[in-house]
Amino acid sequence: MPKNTTLIALINKLKLLHPDKKIILLEDPIEQVLPDVLQIQVDTSDKELGYSHFLRAALRHNHDILGVGETRDAESANLVLEAASVGHITFTTFHTTDSTKAIERMVSLTKDTSKLSDSLRCVISQKLVKKICTKCVREIDSKIPNIVNLDSYIAKTGWKGEFQFSRATGKLANGKECPYCSGTGAHGRIGIFEILTFSEKTKDLILKNSPAYQIRKQAIKEGLRSLFLNGLVRVLMGEVTLGELIKQTGYPNAQKEGVSFEYDSDSVNNELN
Repeated sequence: MPKNTTLIALINKLKLLHPDKKIILLEDPIEQVLPDVLQIQVDTSDKELGYSHFLRAALRHNHDILGVGETRDAESANLVLEAASVGHITFTTFHTTDSTKAIERMVSLTKDTSKLSDSLRCVISQKLVKKICTKCVREIDSKIPNIVNLDSYIAKTGWKGEFQFSRATGKLANGKECPYCSGTGAHGRIGIFEILTFSEKTKDLILKNSPAYQIRKQAIKEGLRSLFLNGLVRVLMGEVTLGELIKQTGYPNAQKEGVSFEYDSDSVNNELN
């Protein structure tokens, strides 16, 4: 999912809530003109016009909110962290696989776990998945991916109702190709998110430069729900197929999703054989 779309949505929301705040947004490129926001086009191919150059300039302004399209290097990361540590609401984006890996990436760039643990408020990981067409005739999805202990993952979501894995056929009730999805069975996309907030325990783990899996383990204890599990809810609601979810998130990992399995010896042996 385009990270900049989420960044702009957050900026717009803050602008509505705080119309008197001074907002600076650094982008490459500027994708949408935002009224009353100082938007600056950066050129990542030119060091003199890159993110770090304009970040230094932004820090000299009396701004309240700062958005940075992407943080790619140590210099920019440290300037972003500096902006956040002095009290400015600051947003930026990274290319990582999940929310805790983003922390690991930031630590690798800044080396300053103290300032990072003090400044972090929220990390959002996101994916776009194709939606099942709502105009097509539906059928039972007979080609769902083989996920070991799928019932345990479903239970982890807290789902209580009935469900049936389904897909759209790409055809209307009269047998003709669906014009809404052009016979593909999918129309539009929906975002799935993993939202990580921070307690004193998770901040302490960041301060100690703990590995991402330890931060994730603690966050799961405190209620973090993974991209896969949030996407699985969409599957159970009949909005996306399980195959499309796996295509975007990969197969689930018990440790990453915070799921534990209970086996008896016979079931283990049967699976091994």
